[in-house]
Amino acid sequence: MSCKVFPSMVTLVLVLFLILGHSPGFTAEFAAELTVSSSDMNDTLSIFVKDYTYRLENSSDDGRIILIQKKGVTWALEPGSDTFRELDPAEEALLNPVAAWEDLSYEMRGQGVGMDTVAGFECEIFGYNRKGDPAIVFKRWYASELNFIIKQELDDKSGVGHMEIDNIVLGELEDALFDVSPLPSGTVVPEVDRKPAAISTKVAGTAPVGRRLSAGGELRVTVDPTRSTRVKVKNLAEGESTCRIALFRDGEALKETDASKANIFTLTYSGERKTALYGSQLHVDEVVVGVELGAVEIRVEPEPSSFDHTHLCDFYLPFPGGQFVVDTTRSLEITLTGDSQDGPMSTGKIVVGTGEYVNTVYQFEPIEEVLFSLENGASQTWSFRANKKVKDVHIKIDAGGALKVKMWQP
Repeated sequence: MSCKVFPSMVTLVLVLFLILGHSPGFTAEFAAELTVSSSDMNDTLSIFVKDYTYRLENSSDDGRIILIQKKGVTWALEPGSDTFRELDPAEEALLNPVAAWEDLSYEMRGQGVGMDTVAGFECEIFGYNRKGDPAIVFKRWYASELNFIIKQELDDKSGVGHMEIDNIVLGELEDALFDVSPLPSGTVVPEVDRKPAAISTKVAGTAPVGRRLSAGGELRVTVDPTRSTRVKVKNLAEGESTCRIALFRDGEALKETDASKANIFTLTYSGERKTALYGSQLHVDEVVVGVELGAVEIRVEPEPSSFDHTHLCDFYLPFPGGQFVVDTTRSLEITLTGDSQDGPMSTGKIVVGTGEYVNTVYQFEPIEEVLFSLENGASQTWSFRANKKVKDVHIKIDAGGALKVKMWQP
């Protein structure tokens, strides 16, 4: 019995890059939609990613097909079956994207060629060429916030294709999604609800801060009037969402002539993001964001200053965390403060290290790892001396957690 999850080798290659990602650091835990296309096909799949295990779902005329890859083994659940089947080497070579990656990685060399934004995530673009030919035939867009490749384009003698993921929803996924045990008789494989919870009440905080709000909700944030402030809004609704941003100074609302960007944001599709930057010359000390329609994720953060020689950076970081590059010649201090909307405690770990590219793959070498467990409002600081030559900082947050992060290099 065959299990035709992907229509062509081009599709295999494109999906492969997505699944493996770019860096050996942990990937974000999320669900999304994956669209793959070539000259003779166009297909959309659901993808779920957790701890280097991934699940792909595709529908055929006979029903839904599920493919799970974990610990180097690919399993398939085909329509009408209640048992996952481990694919033999020949089937795995055809159906599992890892096989395509192994073949392709030996033939191409890559380097950074620019920056772009895809699905609301800032991405670094990598261009790839074959040995002996400088022409770039493959591009991939790497989103550091996800530690994941979210877009690919192939234009080569082997084929032409495009891959992109959208409707990305970060959040904890049930282990059952990745379980390959036989299903009980009569079990119906459930669909996954990927909508994060949002609240419709008024809440307040101090920047940096982030919250998910639905219609009627309001976030009132105290900000530093000596620093610029950035407001980020992401649409969580399936349809349209609108929110209004208002700026205040000494208790008085600023007129639009003083801050023309303080207006209504309209987001028309799920996952759409918008941002506004309010300069320090406005001396804003309070930002209020109210949601009028739909549901959004709001973040209000101080903007790093190019004139600050300590490289001060403050930001809000929810589950699953993120990874960051710092100056190896300077000492590093990190302060984390618990600030979760979903629970009283945030737990996880910080891993600092260094790395380098080896055959276009970034090899990360940990230097030190520390654990944290912070109640909301509680803070903890760690210092790393310059002689450790820390280059990469990985902050991994367990499900349900969120942090205010402050990093600086005096």
